[in-house]
Amino acid sequence: MILHDFFLFNRPISPHLTVYVPQQSSIFSIWHRISGILVLFSLFLLLNFFNNLLLCNPQNLLFEIYFNVWLKLTRIGFLLFLIILFYHMINGLCHIIWDLGTLLNKNIFYYLSFFIVIVFLIGLIIL
Repeated sequence: MILHDFFLFNRPISPHLTVYVPQQSSIFSIWHRISGILVLFSLFLLLNFFNNLLLCNPQNLLFEIYFNVWLKLTRIGFLLFLIILFYHMINGLCHIIWDLGTLLNKNIFYYLSFFIVIVFLIGLIIL
């Protein structure tokens, strides 16, 4: 009976998804979730490294190989981590602004998404 009401009145099942502009807003939302997962995974790897650094014997050959490989990958990985973290923080601020109920107009969203991209590119240049 409830499903029949949705078909009768042509209501969407999840009305909050109609706020999204089909390509622009949904892409930013999806990338925000993906970047959050990558930041969480990167922090897990960093904590795992510190755990191995504190608990392993430095004279252990396996630890030496692991440490040398980790230092070489760290330079690239740290830059990628900062890029992902920076994007996640900028987009997260926009989500906080939207949760407060401001800047929810679709016309303003175009300018806000342009602002996100510009600030992200400026951050990349600074890094």
